[in-house]
Amino acid sequence: MLLPGLDNTLVSDDWVFVYRGVVAEGPGQLLAVGESGWFSRPTLWLLAYVIGHLPGVAALPEIASWPYHLVSATVHLANTLLLGLLGWYLGARLGFETASRGWNRRALLAFGSAGLFLTYSQHHEVLYWFSAIPEALALGARLTALVLLVQPRGRTLTAVGATALLTVFGLASKESAIVLPAELALLAGLLHWSGPQADELAWRRRAVGQVLASALVAVPWLLWYLAGGTSRTELTLLELGPLAWLLRLGQAGWRALAFGKAPDTVLGVGALLLGWALLLGLAWRRRWFGVLFAGIWLALCLLPYVAITWIGDQEMAVPVLLRYVGIAEPRYFYGAGAALSLGIVATTLRLESILAARRPDAGNRRRLRAALLGAWVLLASLHAARLLFLERDWDRAGEVVEAVRAELDTQMQPPVAPGELICVFQRPDSYRGRFVLRSGISELVWLEAETDEVQVLAPPWTEGAPCTRSVRFPRYPGVVPTD
Repeated sequence: MLLPGLDNTLVSDDWVFVYRGVVAEGPGQLLAVGESGWFSRPTLWLLAYVIGHLPGVAALPEIASWPYHLVSATVHLANTLLLGLLGWYLGARLGFETASRGWNRRALLAFGSAGLFLTYSQHHEVLYWFSAIPEALALGARLTALVLLVQPRGRTLTAVGATALLTVFGLASKESAIVLPAELALLAGLLHWSGPQADELAWRRRAVGQVLASALVAVPWLLWYLAGGTSRTELTLLELGPLAWLLRLGQAGWRALAFGKAPDTVLGVGALLLGWALLLGLAWRRRWFGVLFAGIWLALCLLPYVAITWIGDQEMAVPVLLRYVGIAEPRYFYGAGAALSLGIVATTLRLESILAARRPDAGNRRRLRAALLGAWVLLASLHAARLLFLERDWDRAGEVVEAVRAELDTQMQPPVAPGELICVFQRPDSYRGRFVLRSGISELVWLEAETDEVQVLAPPWTEGAPCTRSVRFPRYPGVVPTD
């Protein structure tokens, strides 16, 4: 599941970050590039620089792909362990007690959540496309802060200082980390409501300190972002009414739950919203704090993507909103995958505890628990199988990139001289929805030319351009060209 993607060739945006990371003379040069108009994500640029300067990674014009994919897989595994640790501590604090010998609900909450998150098939972009690693880095910062909050013992100043730094790191990785103060406040409130904690006064000071430390970083950043401080000026905060907000949230919830699919009708989205609300109401009434946390956490994870659109027109009618606007990119569901995994396991464990109490017979309880474990394994297996299937698409996209490099080597003869203007046509865009070279073609040309002192243009900017030479790529089976 993780290993097959290590030998995939880098694709699309990867070449922008990787090439610039390899040729940069220092990290400051890369950060200037990031702020000048491509992506204002310092951790991604710095990571590309560090990996690119490891021994054996780059011997231009060749750059090894596997170190970048290995880092993505490692970060995902670290996040899986962090989610398991969060489940372990939550299990102790929220009453997921050991029901009988061999049935430890606390351990099941931890390992079950981690297992479902590890195999969640919407993670394929984060796992197999290096450019999506900011999602994983941001979630790692958020999970670490939540673990610091929920653990029973810890130094207040250390936790508060670490939370401030984690908020900075998360926001430097991806804008979605803006919800960290709300996540901390939600968890702290539910833990306080669940009952007195060990060393309650010290824990309260730590919890309040962590929430305030995160907010003191996030709020100024949000004001800066809304004032246009980011280079991603095409991202627009939606100005919609409550109904449209709810429908966008419901559609996003469907995509998180149903393998990326979502209905395009108000009735279909409304059904999920109703079920979501009923589950939260049941959790509130029965004091299922783990379920309540996971359900609200899922909404918080989706909220940054629900709030932002690439479409400039903000006067959208509800049917248009449902058909065309909802968040669809799989990487946007990385954080939601953590909340969903925790919620599925917490909810089924609570239902199991109710049914087990009504079935005193040991044989019935064993069958019930076997069915529960079987359902988890089946769900994880379905997602793992889909993940492996999608990995083959990314592998094929990488094969097309290799074919493009071979074509460049052939057509860029005699060698390119500095100052030339190269026009490329029929650039491969995507394969079955996986990016091939939607961007990154300039960097591939520079690698083949062994100089970045040439300009690369693609349609429609090639019309009337004084091209010194043209490169036309063949049609690749199943690949959608850009022109």
